Amino acid sequence: MRNLNTSKAGTYYCAVATCGRILFGNGTKLDIGQYGQNRASSSDKPVYFLTGALVFTTILCVLLALSLFKLHKRISSQNTGTPTDPSCDMTGSVSFIII
Repeated sequence: MRNLNTSKAGTYYCAVATCGRILFGNGTKLDIGQYGQNRASSSDKPVYFLTGALVFTTILCVLLALSLFKLHKRISSQNTGTPTDPSCDMTGSVSFIII
């Protein structure tokens, strides 16, 4: 409905052909004026806002992922030459018991 202009204004009828008969609807009047065009543009404002919010959160997630990657890389490069304490081993599995 974005390409509406005054030349498309008028009454539109629905017709259905079934069992050798043609049934006509009551008609729908399409009136396009100054107010109709403003309503269409005002309904786009939430779409623009949500699109902006999506772009912002996507950029934020990418920046957070990059900073976590750099932090992990820096920590792992600092710990390469030192022996690890077996009691601090984080590679083991974690088990949960549900009671």
